[in-house]
Amino acid sequence: MKKSLGRYLILTILLLNVIYADGFISSFNISNNHPYLKEPIILTLDINQTDSSCVMLFKFNIKKSSNYIFKRLDIQTKDDYHSLKIRYIYEIYPLKTGEVDINFDFLQMVTTDEKIAYSFSGDRDNVKGLNKRDIPISFKPITIDVKPLPKDTQIVGEFTLKYNIKKSVVEPYQPIPMDITIKGDGYPPVDLNLIPQSDNYRVFKEVSKIEESTDYSIAVSAKSSFELEPIVIRGFNPKTEREYNLTIPKHKFIVKASDISKLIDSIDSPKPLSFNWSWVISLLSYLIIFISGFLTAKIVTIYSLKSNNNNNIFLEEVKKIDNSRELLQLLMARDTLKYADEIYMLESLIYNKIGSLKEIKKSLIKKEREL
Repeated sequence: MKKSLGRYLILTILLLNVIYADGFISSFNISNNHPYLKEPIILTLDINQTDSSCVMLFKFNIKKSSNYIFKRLDIQTKDDYHSLKIRYIYEIYPLKTGEVDINFDFLQMVTTDEKIAYSFSGDRDNVKGLNKRDIPISFKPITIDVKPLPKDTQIVGEFTLKYNIKKSVVEPYQPIPMDITIKGDGYPPVDLNLIPQSDNYRVFKEVSKIEESTDYSIAVSAKSSFELEPIVIRGFNPKTEREYNLTIPKHKFIVKASDISKLIDSIDSPKPLSFNWSWVISLLSYLIIFISGFLTAKIVTIYSLKSNNNNNIFLEEVKKIDNSRELLQLLMARDTLKYADEIYMLESLIYNKIGSLKEIKKSLIKKEREL
């Protein structure tokens, strides 16, 4: 009985903090204050207005930190005339083991019915500002104790794997397309190095995240046949504390060299005409070479000018962008293979908050100028 009661208390949402402030009560709850690294936890904040003599508004958010990432799941509001009740619900993924402090930004805004009515009395071109009193509220941070993962864990959560290798026999340097989908509930697996670097082949990768599915679109090219060793992804489910593997078996790819014998004419050529055409052929050859060289120089000059102009426009666009997702869209629209490294870094920044947009832009501009 005591053991069952203990389990029930552990699984029950823990009341961490109750704050009585000017005219309202707030309380924090967290689903688990001893999570594993990258295990999602649910944080809720309940706000209940107690002073019915005024109108209250609130602004709340979790402060950003390199120790965790978070997203707001929902805001539930109930307003019974000067008796406002709000519930904020967040999902948090800790990114550091040991003690992690979760900090907050909170603002209480106090006003009256008359001031709200006045602020809405104008038309669309004459909107009046709301006259209110802003009161910053300082909440103590909530501290969680984050446990480390088993050694060599790559994905955290409960996931399944699907893969599709579309070709096994190709010509030299012809791309070998592969689609790998990791689907499930847990920390988004967007930063996996599924295929190791090798001198035998080149790898191009594009990662997309849609809801509970992470899709890896991979292309491999090589000049000769090779074997791809088994891909083993080590997973850990924090809820059940179970370790598991997602595996793509060893696969052999055959790169067929061109059959030189088919390129050689095996039929004897007819006897040459009695007239000696060699000098005519030589003259035409020189003329063709001269014209080709002239046209090539012109085309290269025009293309170089156009390329430089386009490159300058592209660099200006990169400099102006201050949003990671906008830069990602620009690079994917321009050339996913050329900017594969930058696309990977941007996705790590967007989904995992790893890296810096400023440094990615700086590296991209330097790379473009060197080309």
